[in-house]
Order: sequence, then structure tokens, then C-alpha cells
Amino acid sequence: MNWRNFKYWQMGLLFGAVFFIGASQPGSPVKVRYHITEESKLFLKGTTNVNAFSCDCTDRFPSKYLEAESQGGQTRYKNAGIRITVDNFNCRNRKIESDLQKAMKSDKYPHISIELAETWQDERCLNGKCKDWFEVTAKARITITNVTKERLIVAKAKVLGNNRFLLRGEESLNMSEFGIDPPHAMFGLIKVNDKITFHFDLTVEAGEHL
Repeated sequence: MNWRNFKYWQMGLLFGAVFFIGASQPGSPVKVRYHITEESKLFLKGTTNVNAFSCDCTDRFPSKYLEAESQGGQTRYKNAGIRITVDNFNCRNRKIESDLQKAMKSDKYPHISIELAETWQDERCLNGKCKDWFEVTAKARITITNVTKERLIVAKAKVLGNNRFLLRGEESLNMSEFGIDPPHAMFGLIKVNDKITFHFDLTVEAGEHL
């Protein structure tokens, strides 16, 4: 439930890096392959009225193609979507995992869908002239339990070279924004707080214009 929000966040970021490749031909749409490497880390942190918890995303994402078109520091995308499996979260506590899956109705809505629309960044960074961290803002549409929200996401990125990019950040969201009631346990004595913080440290590889 909570982590789903983090996913949309992750998504906007990962594609926020791929924009570099699309920028090689300003104003001309190009198809680009992207891949989130296995060393990437995605996790969420939350609290209850008695303790704190952390859940790791265990999904592995295959290489895919998207269409990107850049003009100045803005990049627009088509087919830049990703699906995250609701049940693939490891909280190291089966009770927490079960409560989250139930709250998110994973039996009916097994995936979280994220669609990237646009990103904005310093145009110099698109041309490889930023040697340090720089800011990326992404517009993404997130669908959780059949509720879709459009959000602006801000993160930081760094060029690692050889079409590899590092994306890092965190974001706090409220589960109730997506119509999800935070889980209760022990006859309502333990309650997950609405606010969840999503953390990501993603290495993205991009290339292969088509």
C-alpha cells in the first residue's frame, strides 16, 4: 500500500535519467532501451503507533523501450510505463506484508502502474556537461487500486558514464491520497500511520536508439 506510492516515485526518476539519451536529437522522437540494474535499491519506511518498519522492493525489471522527445531542458515520453507487483515486498515481517497486501487489495489489483509523461532538467546536463548531482523534475501518472493520480516528483541525478545514470532521493506521501486505509492490527490497537517515506537509489542503463 505505502510502497506503491514509492514506486511511482522510482519510476519518474528512472525515466528522468533516460531523458539524456532522448536528448541526443532535440525535437526528434527516438526510441531508447532502458534497464534498472540489480544493484538498485528501493525501499519504504513507515511507522505505527508503537514502532517503525521498513520494506524492500524485490522486483527485478527487464529491459524495455520507450519513446522520448527533447526540446531545451524538457523531455516528453510515450510508452514509458512500469508495473510493480504488490506482493513482491519484503518487510521482514509477514504480518506487516499481509496487512499491506490486504489494504491494497492485491488479490484484485496485483500491480501498481506508473506512466511517465515529462521531465525537466538543466539542458546542459542533457549534453553531458553536468559532472555532479543535478535536479530532475518528473510528471508521472500513478495508478493504485484503480485510482490514478498525477504527481510532480523531484529527485537528483548523476551521470556515471557509458549511458549509466544514478538517481537518488526520497519522498513522503499519504496512503489516503489513493483511497487506502492504513492497516490495523491487534483489534485496532496497532495502527499504521498514514504518512510513508519512499527511498530510492537507482542505477539506470540506457542506450540503443531505434
